Amino acid sequence: MKIGSSSAGKSAAATSGANGTYNVSLTGLTAPFLITATEPSGVPSMLYSVVASASTNNGAPATANVTPLTTAVSALMTLSGNPATLANNASAITPSAIATAETALDAAIAPILSANGIATSPDPVGTVFTPNQTGVDAVIDSIAVTPSATGSGLQITSLANPDTAIQLNSGTTVSAALAAPAQRAKLSGELASLACRLRVGRSGPRDGYLGQQLHPGDRRELPE
Repeated sequence: MKIGSSSAGKSAAATSGANGTYNVSLTGLTAPFLITATEPSGVPSMLYSVVASASTNNGAPATANVTPLTTAVSALMTLSGNPATLANNASAITPSAIATAETALDAAIAPILSANGIATSPDPVGTVFTPNQTGVDAVIDSIAVTPSATGSGLQITSLANPDTAIQLNSGTTVSAALAAPAQRAKLSGELASLACRLRVGRSGPRDGYLGQQLHPGDRRELPE
């Protein structure tokens, strides 16, 4: 995993353990962050997430999920639909920009959220969830975020109808939401979700470290 920040010249790397977690020092890194994740097995897809601020009350852990949903949010913050462009435009990663993108995503997947018992709009980046094929995890299993078939950037589709896509960029207007699959999809296992917890502050020995739920053996780099 890579974390790009507004500070320069720093990098760190980690490999997840058997329980899917790892720690990386955040010393020298300054929010906002663009987080990217790739799998060492050669799977070409990349996941993205955005964090406008890592500050929490009393140094409590914050959550920064890295999933197809956060990838969609990141794409919706760009003109091109390519989240990678945020690496050179960190000033675009603001709380209001993230909220606007999340609202657009909620509209796109509203039937899928409802079908999985999610009545209110979740925060894809900050909502803690369990990878148990229910709730938010089931929503992730029900969608795919892939390169656009009609232009640049990314698109989102539902497994209910993979031929119907919504383009993901800052100009996206949702006229018809994606349909929910009749049955909940099961995880294929390729980088489906990386649930991340970012600890900041000075309250314990893990201060300044990133502890994440990752697939065992995945290698993640965090340069800024």
